[in-house]
Amino acid sequence: MYSDHNLKGIVLLAALVVVLLSCSLPQKLVSLTEQDSLEAQLSQDAQFSPTSTGVTAIAPPTLTAAQTEELPPASETTEVVEIQPPADSPTVEPNLATNQTVYVENEVADQTAAMAVDGYINSLWNSGGDDPQWIEIDLGEYSNVETIRLHVSQQPPGDTIHEISGSRNGNVFKPMHTFSGYTEDGQVLEFSPEAPWTGIRFIRIKTVASPSWVAWREIEIIGSIGE
Repeated sequence: MYSDHNLKGIVLLAALVVVLLSCSLPQKLVSLTEQDSLEAQLSQDAQFSPTSTGVTAIAPPTLTAAQTEELPPASETTEVVEIQPPADSPTVEPNLATNQTVYVENEVADQTAAMAVDGYINSLWNSGGDDPQWIEIDLGEYSNVETIRLHVSQQPPGDTIHEISGSRNGNVFKPMHTFSGYTEDGQVLEFSPEAPWTGIRFIRIKTVASPSWVAWREIEIIGSIGE
């Protein structure tokens, strides 16, 4: 059996062990708790990308194809548009007959003689009768005639004869040219003498043969004013 002295020593030793255990256990528990908290914080921080200011940076949006499409470059060339005469205007040459005084034997009420010299081929003079018919143009001044151009209005087509004559005074006419042959609507008859006819003021066009009523869409007399 143990003596009292030994029993006291054992009790003191046991008490000392209890004290030591009670002091070290809370520190270990605190250390484990702090370590767990730190590991949790590090795990949470690993899920973010904080900037130096502590604010998470947001990446700019990616532009779509429509947003990045470039505009076509501006053209450095200038388009030049050429102005053309009206589609139904027969010529841009000086037409001595345009809007001059005209004499005829006959005309239809809405297709008068003046329409043969109005500058447009969509209008016409129609005599309203069969051959022979004539139309006479006063050029207003003595002129040098270089070309005569007749725009045919004819239904049905067929053989025709048109006599061209000129005069200085409107009383005595001199034969100058004859168009003879097959003609049809829309055709253009043209004649240019080797040398201009000079000193002409009146031009007469007489149709002596035609399968249709005598008519002209436009009459052009190209030349210049003067003896």
